[in-house]
Amino acid sequence: MKPLLKKQKAQLTVLLNQQEAAARLILDRAVGHRHDEPVLPRNGQGDRAYAEQVVDRDLALAEHSARELDSVAQARCRLSAHTYGICAGCHTDISFARLVACPTATRCEGCQELYEHTHDQPSHTSM
Repeated sequence: MKPLLKKQKAQLTVLLNQQEAAARLILDRAVGHRHDEPVLPRNGQGDRAYAEQVVDRDLALAEHSARELDSVAQARCRLSAHTYGICAGCHTDISFARLVACPTATRCEGCQELYEHTHDQPSHTSM
């Protein structure tokens, strides 16, 4: 397996930093937004339903951001351990283009596709 070049590692580190900063911003906004929420009205089911939807959205954003931060931390550990860019499935190199597109990727494209077809994906509600 060929190691990543210093220039490539630097570029991927910048991308990981950007991904982490974006996830922290979303997490901070989702958590901070909860403190700004008005008290739920005692009447008006439409207002209550909307407020509950906002709470659900913020919780989903916070959970997603926490997973992103964990993925970034794991990628940094792999960088330190010199296992970054090695597929967890087939142990071959993950293409640099894939790492640029998804700096936290743990599988090559083929193994990721196989993984997605053979593992249940958590359902996500769309808003």
